Formats: sequence, C-alpha cells, structure tokens
Amino acid sequence: MKKLKIAVFGATRGMQLVEKILLNHPEAELVGVCDHYQPLLDKAAAKAKESGLELKCFSNFDDMLSCDIDAVIIANCANAHAPYAIRALEAGKHVLSELLPTQNLAEAVQLCEAVERSGKVYQYAENYCFFEPVFEMRRRFERGDIGEATAMEATFINDLSAQWPRLTRGERNNWRNHVPSTFYCTHSIGPMLYITGRRAVNVVGIEIPVQDCMKWMGACSGSAACQLMQLDNGGMAKSLHGNLKRTFTSHYSIYGTKGSMETDKYDYRRLHVSIEKPFEENIRFGRYNVEDYIPSAFEESKKELRKSSYPELGNSDYYITKFFFGAINGDETAKHYGIDIYHALDMSLPGLFAYRSILNGSIPMVVPDLRDKAIREELRYDTACTDPLVAGNLLQPSSKFGSCMISDEVYARCADLFRRGETD
Repeated sequence: MKKLKIAVFGATRGMQLVEKILLNHPEAELVGVCDHYQPLLDKAAAKAKESGLELKCFSNFDDMLSCDIDAVIIANCANAHAPYAIRALEAGKHVLSELLPTQNLAEAVQLCEAVERSGKVYQYAENYCFFEPVFEMRRRFERGDIGEATAMEATFINDLSAQWPRLTRGERNNWRNHVPSTFYCTHSIGPMLYITGRRAVNVVGIEIPVQDCMKWMGACSGSAACQLMQLDNGGMAKSLHGNLKRTFTSHYSIYGTKGSMETDKYDYRRLHVSIEKPFEENIRFGRYNVEDYIPSAFEESKKELRKSSYPELGNSDYYITKFFFGAINGDETAKHYGIDIYHALDMSLPGLFAYRSILNGSIPMVVPDLRDKAIREELRYDTACTDPLVAGNLLQPSSKFGSCMISDEVYARCADLFRRGETD
C-alpha cells in the first residue's frame, strides 16, 4: 500500500502528533508542517532530521496546500479550524481536524457543505473518545450489554492556570482568553455521544464567573460550565467541564435500561460495569453482576509508534490517525469508528447553544441537526461568537457576567513568563 503524504497545520498540538505518531508511521509519510511561529517550525525540522526525514516548513497555509500531499491535519488555534479545513477540502485534500470543528453556526454550515462537495474524508480528532475504557464502553454498548441509553454524565476538569502563559504567550487577544465557557466541550460531551450514538436535541447551560487565578493570567471567560441536555431518544445527559481546582480528571458514566458503565475517577485505566441479572418470578429487579477491570487495548500501537501525547489516554493518538488513514484507504472498520463531520457537530453544537442558553438566562435551546439541509438555510449567516474577527454585528460577550477589565501589566507579565520558560 502506498504511503499517504501528510502535512500538519499548527505546530503546538500538531508537534505532539508529529513526535509521537507521524515521524515513523507505517501508513503515512510526513511531508510538511505549517505554522506562523518560526521557533516551532525550527523545532519540527530538527525533530524530523533526528529521524532521518527532510521536512518542508511553511509559514503560509496555501503554499503548503500547493505541495504534493494527500491529507492535512488541522491543529491550529481551536477557534480557527473551520476556515482552513474548508480550504484544504476545496484543494482536494482529506482533513483530520483537531478541536473544535467550528466556532459558529455559519462555519458549521460551510464545513458540512465543503465535506459533501469534496467527496474527501473528514474526521474529527476527539481523542478522548479513544481513551481505552471509553472505547471499550462504545464496543460493549454496541453489543447491547446495558441496553438503551437513559442517562449520562461526564466531567472534564483541567486546571490550566499554571500553563496559561505558555498557551497564550501573554497575548491579550489570544483565543483562549475569550472563548465561551461552553466552547471546549467535546472532551466531555464527545465520549458520551460516541459511546451511545445519540445526539442532543436541546440544551440548558450554566456558567461560573472567571476565577481570580485565571483573571490573574488574563482570561476573561467563565471558568467552568455545566450543560444539561435532552437526547433524541428521550434520555438525558450532563456535562461539567472547565478550569476548576482539582487534579486533572475525565470521567464518564452511562446508564442504560439493563445496567451501567463508568470510568474510574482516579485510575483512568479502569472500567466499572453493572449489569442487571435476569428477572425471575418472585425475585425483584435490581440485582447486578458487577465487573471492575482494565480493558485490553482494541489494538496495540505498532512498535515504531510511541504512546499517546497524553499517557492517561493510552493509544488515543494512535487510533485517531489509524481510523483517519484507514478511512482514506477504504477500510470499513476505520469508517465505523472514526468521527465524521455530522457526529463532530453533534458533539460541538451543544456547546454553542449552551452558551446562548447562558446569555439568555439559562433557558432551553434547540440543538439543530445539520444533516437536514433545510435547517442549514436558517443558520447560513449566523456568525454569533466571541471572536470579533468573524462575528460581525453578532459579537457575543466572553461571559454573561460582563466585561472583565484586565490591565496591560497582566499580559506583559505572562509574556515575560513565556519568554523565560517559567510556566508548566
């Protein structure tokens, strides 16, 4: 099989994929990396040289697209994936998109239609769906072990306050300082929907104000959000995510008509399963067979590939590239387990509408299904978001609690910390 020629756009998260997965991949050849920040390009070139590869480095995205490549991994700023994914699709390239697929509804419509016109593979790289216990839950749910989904809960807590200077470089207008509290939602919502195949039909959102520790680093958005969703089968789901004071955690619970499954809150390798015993005459419901185990890998990453960029997620980076490359080559298993454009939007649109709920007093908001082309017409020009570069006259505030006045000295201090490398 001919190796696919791959380029990466965005050398921060993109470099993690380069180092861990792409430099020695048996199915793909890394051809180029694009980023506007020269030190990251220099690092990418040096890493490639260590592996005996000559890597083309670009500061211009269109220059990269003009090269002989089959696919692009979009890993730039999370609020700017859609425009570049669309340009790559229009140039005839397959696309693997990091987080998040779009930052507003107009982009969502444009991206759907670009995928459909192109006939190319688009997959969403929500790696938390491929955390081994989550992936095991998907397979067991498909097998029918716990019946139909009735309720779900997910928590994704990641205190980034110590990393903020490195992530934002002290730039006042960095996207991380202003995106809504509900924006970065697919690490929590994504796995619940991936496991069960359900989608949210309406959502209610609640946020907390920006915490002092985050304001001190220049953030203006609410520090955490909760989203309560009604599912298309009548079930419900709850997502809690954000910068709260706890060591990192991602936790998922799925309740069904026959039992439940949940990941362990402290040992990320473990899965707990309770399945109701068969009903017998004169014996009540509510007796369970309980399992507590570490799932075996769906497939071990090939020896020439390193583990995930996130050790707690096991082989997750391996899976997102495996299913992307496999889908390009027509592998039906890869198509089944990969996340296409419609499922990507199922995971991300509840976050956009939860924020509208928050801004409107936490009222329920309908979550549209963009598989329906008629619905797209209602949303085609809806640019509402917190990014002034694209929102036009539909600019949303960064928090329902009002403007956050942060001095230039805060950003100067963060920029200095970044330059001196004094950040996690």
